[in-house]
Parts: sequence; C-alpha cells; structure tokens
Amino acid sequence: MKQLLFFNIIILLLFSFLNSCSNPWMEDVWGIKIISFDSDGGTKIPDQKLLQREKITRPANPAKANSTFEGWFDENGDVWNFDAIPARSLTLFAKWSSYRISISPVNFGIETVGYSPITPIPVTVTNTGNFETGDLTITLTGANAGSFNMDLTGLPDPLNLDVGDFDTFTVSVNDGLAAGTYTAVITVTNGSTITATANVSFTVMGVGSAVSGIPVIEVNASSSTPSTITVTNASSLSLVTATGQTIEYAISTANNITNGNDLNTWQDSNVFTGLTAGTTYYVYARSKANSVYLTGAISPASNGVLFNTAGILININPIGYDITLTPSGTINISRTSNPSIQLTIGNFTDFNGGVQWIYNGVVLATGASYTINAASPEYNLDGTKFLTIRVVKDGVPENVTLTFTVAD
Repeated sequence: MKQLLFFNIIILLLFSFLNSCSNPWMEDVWGIKIISFDSDGGTKIPDQKLLQREKITRPANPAKANSTFEGWFDENGDVWNFDAIPARSLTLFAKWSSYRISISPVNFGIETVGYSPITPIPVTVTNTGNFETGDLTITLTGANAGSFNMDLTGLPDPLNLDVGDFDTFTVSVNDGLAAGTYTAVITVTNGSTITATANVSFTVMGVGSAVSGIPVIEVNASSSTPSTITVTNASSLSLVTATGQTIEYAISTANNITNGNDLNTWQDSNVFTGLTAGTTYYVYARSKANSVYLTGAISPASNGVLFNTAGILININPIGYDITLTPSGTINISRTSNPSIQLTIGNFTDFNGGVQWIYNGVVLATGASYTINAASPEYNLDGTKFLTIRVVKDGVPENVTLTFTVAD
C-alpha cells in the first residue's frame, strides 16, 4: 500500500513538472515544445504544446478594435508558415492594420448676450493608424446642431486619408443666440472600421437681473449672540425678470459700494454673525450668477446698523404729572439675557385724551404700554436717550420725559 501511494505521488510530481511551460527538460528530453501567441492587445490566444514533428495549429484570428488582423509573425518579423514544424519553443506575434483617426474638439468658450460675430474654428482630421481610411463622411448632430455650421468646401470629395495624412475644415457658431449652453457632436466615419467623434460647445451668458428695493437689516432681538444681524425683507427682494437667479448678500462698513466685485463677503444666507461692537455695518444684495446668467448689479446699501453690546439703564422715578409707571426704580436691560422691558401706565384710564410714546419726534406707540427693546437700532448708540410720554387729561396735554442711558 505504501509503495502504491509513493508511486502515485511520483507520477503527480512528474506530470506537474512536464506541464511547466518554462521547463527546458521537456523540450530537450521529451521533445515537447511550447508555442505562445502575443496578440498585441487583441483577444487572448491559448498556448499550444507540441510533440516531436507536430505542426502548430492555426488559431482563430484574434479581434481588435479599429484594426484588421494581418497574420502571425515570428520574432524576426517573418510571417509564420503553419505547414512548417517548429524546431523549438517560440512565440508568434500578431500584426495588425490599424484604422484610426483623430479629430480636434471645438470650444467657442463663453460670451455674453449680444456678442460680436465669432471667428470660425478649424477642425483637423488626422489618420493616426497604419492603413488608409477609405472614404470618410463628416456629420454634425445633436440637440443644438442647428446653432453651428460646418464648412467642408475645402475638403476633397470623397475624403480619403493615407497613413499620417490630415485635412482641415471649419466650424462656426450662429450670431444672436440667446442665453444658454449649446452643444453638438461632429462624427467622422468610413461606415465600417473607423468612427471618431468630437464635441462642439458654446455658452452664452445672460445679463444678471437687478433686485428691486433696498435691503433692510436689524439686530436680532432674541439672539443669544447679539453680534448677529439679519436682512429682514429678504423675501421681498424679487428679481426684476424671471431669470431663476437666487439672491446673495454681502456686508461692509462702507455705504457707497457700487461695484459688487469690490466686496469679498458675498454669501447665500441673509444672516451675518461674528460682528464687532461699535462698528457700523451695511448690507448689499444682488442676483447670484448661475450657469446661464451673470451676476446682477449691486443694490444700494441698506440702513446702517451700529451694533452695541452695552445695556440700557432706565431711571423710572420720579416721573411726574401723577403718572404711575411700572416697573419702577433703576432698571438695566441687557442685550443678551433680558433684552426688552415693557413700560405700563397703571392709571392709564385717568387720561381720557389718550397716551403717546414718542422718541426723536416719532410716535412709536399709543396706549397704556410701550416696550423698549435693547436690540432696536434706535438704541444702538451710546449716550443718554429721552423717551417722551404725552398724556391728555380733560383736554389738557402734558409731556413727561423719561430718561435712559445706553451704557456698558
């Protein structure tokens, strides 16, 4: 039993040894030759093992794109005779006649609506293979093919290029195209073995729309980060024309910017954060550029906002004219924790002629109550402020001034 097992192992090792392609002993002792095929990028051809006086079996012709198979050649470049008996192991090499052409792409770049006539672009077709092309046809196709024109008048009819030869025609783009991107495809083919394509492209940018109105900004009254301002009428900044452009915003400390390129703070959001106390800011708006339209003209500057992180100190007592006002005493309004306070006249019904709350000559509110908001723009400057309460009793008006201070 052990002898049989040992014999089988020896047979397996010998069989593996004999099937080694690189085993010279097979050829020297047994006369077995290994024939390999290098298809040079074509379909793979399996090796053949030949015994003494066996001929190489001609394999099926390999295939290769845009090429014609010419035959099998030995290492000396001689065509192989399949009636011959090889003297040793060898490799046969496939030889191809390649049908290839190259064609240059056409890009007219980017222009603006109303562009001047554009110079036609030359297109070169070159035979880069090792076989003549045969008769070639040239076509222009695609959704926007009508926006371009080919001038083939300088080409021979039919066009047939020898190895290494080339010829040239031109492509032009129509005048007066509307905003948009235009594309087409040039195809050169001999109908069977050769097809090459090149893209044609041209982009026309429309003039960006202006925005209507002027941005208005305010300090976020309820923000826990008081160095934030928001464009409050962003939704009303509609585009003058229906271009589909969105609006972008920029912030500046200058209120006389007329060229949007002078600002590097443009953003999609209408909220600006991280601002510096004691600095006056202005916001600008414009339509944002997209793939079809250019950036629109910059809007006028918004109202200026001087953000101040100081609190407001209000001295309620005494107020005079028998007005009972709550709360009373000295009150500190913080811009971060309690940004507003409501002042209420407790004996409001005593004043049958009404009550007005006036700041800088402007009536801010009427009635029994008024809320001072620390984030309101009118309270952003340091210093003493005066809020006038005008009451009318039995037809007699009386003005009472409430003093408060914006201070750290």
